[in-house]
Amino acid sequence: MQRHRDRKPWEGATHGAVERVQGLAELVSDLGELVCIDKLDVAAPVPFGEYRLSSLQVTVPDACGQKWTYNFNSDRSKNYSVPTGKETTITLLRRIAMNVSLGMDRGKVAPGQTIDIQPRLMADRSFYLSSCTIGKDADCGRPEGNAEIVLLAPDGKVVNRGLSGFS
Repeated sequence: MQRHRDRKPWEGATHGAVERVQGLAELVSDLGELVCIDKLDVAAPVPFGEYRLSSLQVTVPDACGQKWTYNFNSDRSKNYSVPTGKETTITLLRRIAMNVSLGMDRGKVAPGQTIDIQPRLMADRSFYLSSCTIGKDADCGRPEGNAEIVLLAPDGKVVNRGLSGFS
């Protein structure tokens, strides 16, 4: 199966591709109630109270028809209030950021030293990408998608490269 590394999954999709995007959000109330919402583009009735979004799954087809499933989990508690008789809108995946940190306690790194880095794709400052799978439900045993990481010298020459998974 051919994969297009230079194309984002949602680019080049046919007209109406937004209608084929599937999503599943899990909200947890301040009383511990779990609410699963599988239609993210319509209002869903929930009891009034305080909620936090604990996980989000988004499935997007690419131009070739392959499904890319992105699973996000929350490690920060951002509460959303749902007043009695009112609607609350939650905008998801507005800001995406790739955070990279050194996997060490030392302050300085010497030239030629091997280091571990910890990439983390964050959305809305509260969700991190925990997995990304490519393919149909029947192919769930397939390896997850990966990203190529290239380390460049100040002059732009490639120093090293490697692959990183999303798990």
